[in-house]
Amino acid sequence: MSQDTSALTPQPGASPEAVWRVAGWVVAQGALLASLLLYFGWARTQRTFAYFGVDLSLLDFANTDYILRSVGSAYMPMLRLGLVAVAGFALHRYLASRPAAAARAHNAVGVLAIALLVLGGSALLMPAWSARIGHWMPNSPAIFYAWLPASLATAFALLIYAGTATGRFKQSELPRALLVALLVMALFWTVSLFAVYDGLARAKAIERELPNAAEVVVLSQSTLFLHGHGVSDSDLVPAGTGKPVPGRYRKQYSGLRLLMHSGGKYFLLPSHWRRGRDRVAEIPDDEQIRIEIVTPPV
Repeated sequence: MSQDTSALTPQPGASPEAVWRVAGWVVAQGALLASLLLYFGWARTQRTFAYFGVDLSLLDFANTDYILRSVGSAYMPMLRLGLVAVAGFALHRYLASRPAAAARAHNAVGVLAIALLVLGGSALLMPAWSARIGHWMPNSPAIFYAWLPASLATAFALLIYAGTATGRFKQSELPRALLVALLVMALFWTVSLFAVYDGLARAKAIERELPNAAEVVVLSQSTLFLHGHGVSDSDLVPAGTGKPVPGRYRKQYSGLRLLMHSGGKYFLLPSHWRRGRDRVAEIPDDEQIRIEIVTPPV
């Protein structure tokens, strides 16, 4: 993600080593992107269901589930980052034919990187200073959550670029390798904090939308003892007889909402669920129950 791709572009008649170098670079970037998406999806999903008191071990999610759950929230940040990378690459190509302007730009990039590194490093070492800087940040929850690791990641990326462009890594690759390792750690830290913010926001949105969500009606052969604000239960008896229906199901529970179906289980919420007050019901998906979905009126 941080290397100059012009050196990796195979030329006509390039040797197999050059082709393998390009292929290795592409595979490495793809692996890093997949790892970031997987980690983002896991952290976001974990925070969302933790709000309802459901541990991820109960849901039996696969790695592909976490990646798919990350795409919707990560799409716009990734698109913006990609546009910035394209703009940076275009600027780099533009400066390649203007040595004097390129030297000034490289110096400016180095100064900016050092400033961000000092800002992020001092905030990391001094929590009180970090809290003060947080008050100066734009009024955006996402920025407030992740500004510290994001500033460090930007600083490391700029240092890698400046060092590569000026040839300062030619004598030894160790500084660049260390900066790349720090960049990867800062990226995962940034992703983690943003995922926590996004997962919590998603959980609160689910809670707000419960009264207007599709209703789940549970028919059961036996008593399930489902309770909560908005939940009602009744015996399935013919009108006027007072006797149970001579069929498979004897009990009906309404006023429920579907949180998740996974691992052969339904996780249901009362229609007016509130954190710290109501429970989450876990019902096995078997022949003893039937689930009916009632869509809300338009």
